[in-house]
Amino acid sequence: MGVIGMWKTISLILLILVVIGGAVFLFVQDGSASKEHELKTVEAFKGTIVDKALAVGRIEPKREVAVKSKIGGIVRKIYVEVGDQVAVGDPLFDIAPDPTPLEYAEASRQVELAQVTFDNQQREFDRVKALRDKQLISEQEFEAKRADYEEAELRLKLAKEKLALIESGHARLADRTVENIIRSTTSGMVLSIDVEEGDPVVPLTSFQAGT
Repeated sequence: MGVIGMWKTISLILLILVVIGGAVFLFVQDGSASKEHELKTVEAFKGTIVDKALAVGRIEPKREVAVKSKIGGIVRKIYVEVGDQVAVGDPLFDIAPDPTPLEYAEASRQVELAQVTFDNQQREFDRVKALRDKQLISEQEFEAKRADYEEAELRLKLAKEKLALIESGHARLADRTVENIIRSTTSGMVLSIDVEEGDPVVPLTSFQAGT
């Protein structure tokens, strides 16, 4: 075989290889394109259609009631949190008394004076009672002295209860417990709390709005 024949053979082999390589390339490209166009599938399941919407605004209460303290002092305990549901009479705050030295001294002095008056009236009543038993005074005079005695007894009791209320925040008045607890005046939800435990409280009066 000559040189020319050898080159022809080599050229033919190279041509065949190029044709085969091109065919393989086209086949691979066609396969990739087919995969890209394949439809993707997901598993179907039964559920509930939920329609959600986002709105910007502010919710206003239909009726808002401000709770004010009628007594002054320090917030000792808070019974509720924002968002709690309350009913009429539910406790909201416990107010610890914080009397001034002058208020405490005055209350103590009133107890002392009431005690002296009561002791005097009791002695006078015992004396008049003994005279009445001996029929030495009229029934009218006896009843007048008894009224004075009972009034002095009541004033002493009130003075002691006022002092107890100033000292501890709790007292008994006419068989009823009086306490420095602020209670809800209506049913509803707590929208805000403007004080914290330890904060001073200003009482509500006709001259000031109060806390």
